[in-house]
Amino acid sequence: MSGTRYHSWDRTRKGIMVDRLAMMRKNWSNFAVVFTETANKNKHMTLQCAKQLHSHMQLDRARNDLEIAAGAGLGSLDVSQHLFESKLPRETKRTFTVTDLSPVMVRMAKENFSDVNSRGVCIKFKEANGHDLAEIATGSMGRYVASLCLQLAPDPDAMLREAKRVLTSDGIAGHTIWGSPERSPLRGHAAANKELGLEENTAEHSDFIMRRDLPALHQRFAQTGFNHVGIWPF
Repeated sequence: MSGTRYHSWDRTRKGIMVDRLAMMRKNWSNFAVVFTETANKNKHMTLQCAKQLHSHMQLDRARNDLEIAAGAGLGSLDVSQHLFESKLPRETKRTFTVTDLSPVMVRMAKENFSDVNSRGVCIKFKEANGHDLAEIATGSMGRYVASLCLQLAPDPDAMLREAKRVLTSDGIAGHTIWGSPERSPLRGHAAANKELGLEENTAEHSDFIMRRDLPALHQRFAQTGFNHVGIWPF
């Protein structure tokens, strides 16, 4: 009897997750153009921390790179510049897989790369759910990049498990999350707040919660199997 209840609960939980991901896909598709123009292009809010992250990931030494929640691909363009400066032998085959949950974002990313000379790097664009990277083989990626995504994930631990699974044994994963509200550029731009749906003078936005306990976040990575975990404010 208890087993029946467990399986029923498990199916319900999976159903809720599917529904949440479907809602996120719809919302981000509807929000894609506004978010890209406001947070990325006009204010460079997301690009600042993304570029800082990329500079620490030894991207010029990786063969296969995966980006999750790439949005319209503006941060991906910066990743590609590191890949184009590869320190690997010229004949080394290299891939860069750019993904997002939203098909609209994936299309925008592909368009933003339309004039890019890939310089021998095979650049792919795919829809992907960071909780279940079914099309990505285990141990196939040297680098895993996810900017401002982990704090949005319905199940951050599932996302971390998938990141660990797809990485090579010596691979590097890089995440950025929102920091403290008082240091966030989002709080300094009333127009941007309105565009992005953030109210002024309200309680702390839920996306800032993950940064409250950095030792616990460090432990979260360690429990997933990551070694040499480093966290720093920017």
